[in-house]
Amino acid sequence: MNDLAPLLKRLSSPINQEEKIDVVIGRAARRAGLSYSRAFNIWYGKARRIEPHERAAILAAIAEQTITDEKNEHHEIAIRLARAEARLSQLETALNRAVADRDLETIEKVFRAVA
Repeated sequence: MNDLAPLLKRLSSPINQEEKIDVVIGRAARRAGLSYSRAFNIWYGKARRIEPHERAAILAAIAEQTITDEKNEHHEIAIRLARAEARLSQLETALNRAVADRDLETIEKVFRAVA
């Protein structure tokens, strides 16, 4: 992988349209542990050579970012699942109570909610 510019650009995301490019490059540099000037040269393909430790730093930062993104997605899914389980529990409780009370109107509401 000789061209690390796309990975460095990925490290800078999310990019706001109003942001200046020097801010974006600075963010990528910080995340990769590189100096601004080094990140600038890699970003624009001006770097004659990329040192092994620079390559490792960029790849490690991308891996960390990917892991963080996956953890965040997992957390969001867990929250949605917990909300769905709570809603189902409420519906089940309402249905059981309505059946016991022979409350046809509530039974129909629960039926419409799950159908």
